[in-house]
Amino acid sequence: VDLLGQFRVRHGAAELPELDTPRLRALLGRLALNGGRALDRAALAFELWPDSTEPRARGSLRKLLHSLARRLPDLGAYVEVSDRSLAWRADAPAVVDALEFERLAASRHPADWQSAAQLYAGPLLPGTFDPWLLDERARLADLFAGLLARLASEQEARGAFAQAAETTERLLREAPFDEGAWLSLMRRYAAAGERARALEAFDRCRAALEDELGVEAGAELVALRARLTAAPPAPARAEARE
Repeated sequence: VDLLGQFRVRHGAAELPELDTPRLRALLGRLALNGGRALDRAALAFELWPDSTEPRARGSLRKLLHSLARRLPDLGAYVEVSDRSLAWRADAPAVVDALEFERLAASRHPADWQSAAQLYAGPLLPGTFDPWLLDERARLADLFAGLLARLASEQEARGAFAQAAETTERLLREAPFDEGAWLSLMRRYAAAGERARALEAFDRCRAALEDELGVEAGAELVALRARLTAAPPAPARAEARE
């Protein structure tokens, strides 16, 4: 079950595009993200149909479950259904990309951080704007940004400056007004012998801050630009690679 950057369900080698309807997408996402914890049916119905009366919302949920059972082979292997609650089975024979991303991001091993970064294909359930989803989408986006910052620092610490700069570029696509990240990007490019790219990063930072926020680049950024402009070009360094 892919929820990051897209919605896609695959069963064996086959995709199940008939599951990609707004309500089924929301239901599957809500269940899978709850990670084995039961959801009260009345509360879930209200989340999915907040403008309906409780009886009508519960009826809509029953119809949606019936539709899901017709479209997803062996629903009981994935979802535990009772009169009062629904739960994504903890032992479901399925991989949910958002849950795997969180597991890898929580690891102490940098190789897992790299795998987590590759797994994050974009915002959670793009195109879905249910109220319950917004906080979860923001939480995972913040987790991703923190992961990238941690990964870039680890790469820098072992001398992989170009890799660290590339990871920081990705971080700045998530947080384009983070002056600390821009400063780190310039330093990492400079350490990799890429002074021109470090100076170009300053120009991009200044444009982002001035055009979008109406503020000037901070003193540290300006001072680093001045030092890089005055210094002679440095040879590119060889890097340790994974």
